[in-house]
Amino acid sequence: MNGMLLIVAIMASLTGAIIVYLILQSLSGVVKKEAGTPAGNILYFKTKEQIFYFKMIVYILVAAFVYFAFGPVLNKLIMFIFLEGVAYVGLRAFINSLREKWLDIFEAQLEDAAHLLANSLKAGLGFMQGLELVADQIESPFRDKIRAMLRDVRLGGTLKDAFKKLEEEVPESESLKTFTSAVVIQLQTGGNLSEVLDHVAETITLRRKLKRRIQALTAEGRLSAYVITVLPFFLEFMLWLTQRDLFSPMINTWPGLLINGVCFVLIIIAFVWIKKIITIEY
Repeated sequence: MNGMLLIVAIMASLTGAIIVYLILQSLSGVVKKEAGTPAGNILYFKTKEQIFYFKMIVYILVAAFVYFAFGPVLNKLIMFIFLEGVAYVGLRAFINSLREKWLDIFEAQLEDAAHLLANSLKAGLGFMQGLELVADQIESPFRDKIRAMLRDVRLGGTLKDAFKKLEEEVPESESLKTFTSAVVIQLQTGGNLSEVLDHVAETITLRRKLKRRIQALTAEGRLSAYVITVLPFFLEFMLWLTQRDLFSPMINTWPGLLINGVCFVLIIIAFVWIKKIITIEY
């Protein structure tokens, strides 16, 4: 009998997780790219499928926790929707943070690639030979993008289309747009491409220095936003673990659920407000 109940609980948790995931994804756009990347490729995740499976595991674990931790069906439903929403927001923030780290590595390698390509042109190599040298010398993830671009050109594509495709794969990188625009225009109009690449590399260097300075100046604000957001949930979880009798009215009565809901809304407002203050366009 206990085994049957466990199977039913697992199936219910799985079904609920899938339903909530599909609803949330439909609200944000089912065909929307995962964290701005067509194929994952963000440090620990190489494909969209891996990101999807990771999200589903988290949603299922949350659903199972709600099923076994809360008593009445109504409380389970309310906490299920609430915690799955928290998991959804948290996962998006986690994936986006990985994407930011990946992008920082990518732009650092782009800076090195611009210097290497400029030096190869000064040494007398052709532009395609310079790109092949970059593909051999620079590490992933930039190397993978350049190799894919070279493969498209060898199969009959043009450099302009290959650079355009590269921009579409990394749409967040302003440095990449600067690099590709300068190269495409210079190849079409002629001129000293190595000198242009030196200027592009210098621009990328200054942009990355500015980004690091902004991150250093806003580090305290970002930490405050994360602490303000996480601390209430952590305290409630610890109270639930250590003082269940004292904490029970907060999740088993309507006034307690109402207080939780109001606090959650205020926490979200505070987080968004702080993020707006510390977000600087550059």
